[in-house]
Amino acid sequence: MSGKGRLKVVLITGRSVKQGVSKDVSKFFDEYSEAITTCEMNPADIEVIGVPNGGYIDIVSPYGSITVQVKSSSDIPRGVLFIPYGIAVNTLIPPDTEGTGIPRSKGLEVFVTPSNKRVSDVRSLIESIGGVR
Repeated sequence: MSGKGRLKVVLITGRSVKQGVSKDVSKFFDEYSEAITTCEMNPADIEVIGVPNGGYIDIVSPYGSITVQVKSSSDIPRGVLFIPYGIAVNTLIPPDTEGTGIPRSKGLEVFVTPSNKRVSDVRSLIESIGGVR
């Protein structure tokens, strides 16, 4: 950790039930957008950065940054942040697949800080990277 409100954590991505079910309805479905822009962190880590449960954080990696909502989960170990697969987290992970065809989406060190920004919906995220308008 460096400075109050800033914390270095390890990013872990994966499927969540909500993300998996809602993506089959539509990736423009509000429930899907919420699922892929909500992360889970240990309650003690949330307290360290000074954000209320349900508040917003900025996540910064060497590859990009996003703003997400943070939810408390005692199932998540201290020093770890979990966010479901999706376009939001894709902005944080390295583009190189190192010959595997799959980018590294687990074990990446990122920094989290409190945010006063709000989360973008999926359509806005797609537009921000030059996608369909």
